[in-house]
Amino acid sequence: CYILIAVFSPYATLMYPNGENSFLFVMSSNYYYSCIMSMYGFSDFGNTPKPKLSKEPGFNQMYASETTKFTCNVDVSSGWEYQWYKDGYDLNETNKTINIPIGPSAGGKYSCQATRGKTTSTEISEEIQQVVKPRVIVTQDPDYRVMFPGESVSFSCHINVSSGWEYLWYQDSKSLGASGNTLTISLNGAANQGSYKCQAKRGTNQKFLTDNSQAVHLKPKPSITQQPDIDKVYTGESVSLKCEIELTTGWEYSWHKDGRPLLSNSSSLNIARGTLLDGGTYECMGKRRKTMHETVRSDKRILHVSEIPVPSLKLMTGWLDVFASESVKLSCRMDDSFDWNYTWYKDGQQVHADDAISLHADLATLTISAASTLHRGQYSCSGHLKSRSVNSTRSSELTLHVYVSFSCHINVSSGWEFLWYKDGTQLVESGNNHTILSVLTRNTGSYSCQTRRGRNVVFLSPQSQAVKLDVKGKVTHFSVCL
Repeated sequence: CYILIAVFSPYATLMYPNGENSFLFVMSSNYYYSCIMSMYGFSDFGNTPKPKLSKEPGFNQMYASETTKFTCNVDVSSGWEYQWYKDGYDLNETNKTINIPIGPSAGGKYSCQATRGKTTSTEISEEIQQVVKPRVIVTQDPDYRVMFPGESVSFSCHINVSSGWEYLWYQDSKSLGASGNTLTISLNGAANQGSYKCQAKRGTNQKFLTDNSQAVHLKPKPSITQQPDIDKVYTGESVSLKCEIELTTGWEYSWHKDGRPLLSNSSSLNIARGTLLDGGTYECMGKRRKTMHETVRSDKRILHVSEIPVPSLKLMTGWLDVFASESVKLSCRMDDSFDWNYTWYKDGQQVHADDAISLHADLATLTISAASTLHRGQYSCSGHLKSRSVNSTRSSELTLHVYVSFSCHINVSSGWEFLWYKDGTQLVESGNNHTILSVLTRNTGSYSCQTRRGRNVVFLSPQSQAVKLDVKGKVTHFSVCL
């Protein structure tokens, strides 16, 4: 608020910034005057709010080329404008959120303050420290990717922050003990080949270590690729290994398997029909045709070659000896693998689904809903890999027996003896059931039965009506009644 004193009157006018709600009061000499903001029915005598400063991402240490975002939040009302500070200096930013690209000058303590109108300002927020972690870069002179014995090479370690750094050098993660920012090497053999990198530190009481620089390789390192790129190769499959060197051309190649040299100088090693002996650990090297300089060996590549597995054939129902019209279920599986389809065989001939036979779940299950003499025989199965042309040998066989049974009934009393006939010729069976355990074509014929009772006086019944059995047809359980 403002106090305006009119010189022509003993009165003064107390006015608010918006010019509203003014009133007059009588001036008295020798007094100091002050005012507070007020409105009808409301007075605000509280403290101004304190902003909350947040940062995304929340890393204290960030690298050059990254970006961080600061947000200044005031919990009370709206209509605020913002001031941003870094190390106490105004950043000339007025938005609620600011984005700071991380560079060498981005490190420091950030804070914010909010204002509303001409006279209302919040406290300054708590500070957030942003640390910029320097990057270390290695350069090589001369900048050849391939160096050979007798040549010299220098590496320089650069860090773009201030001074006072001490440098640490490494070859293949082994400390070299050098401390300057330049490392010069005279190449004299295999001891110098490898990957070089540097690290910078500063301070004695509290050390500040940078991350490692990127690695610089003295010699190209070949890599081995495999086609098809699969974990397991089965015997009989073809596979190709290729030795690849990124740099230039003019190489000839050497191969090693399990540490022993192979007779091949091509970039590709082709295995036409793999055997178990082809499995092992492979490495390759490159050699310049003109200078005969060699690369280091590639990383090891393990080739797994396995025999094609044989599926396991199992009976899922209770027994293999079934009567006509009973159901049978067989299962064919590779152990711990669902990558196969299956083919079924009976007596060496492929089995297809029909009215009585159904195949389920990648053809892994065969179900006979109602067995007949047509289904008796030796069953087996084979597997076929879904993704490649790999076929297994056939499983062991299960023999299914389908029985035929005749029953002879007479509904008068008991004590009867049963006589059986085939095509009019009496059979040796004497019980009321006649069962054919192994049904063959010679069992085709007309079957009938007869009963008799008594010893002194023999009562002999007439023969029953004959029942025709055709082994080629579907047979059910027969009952013969007298």
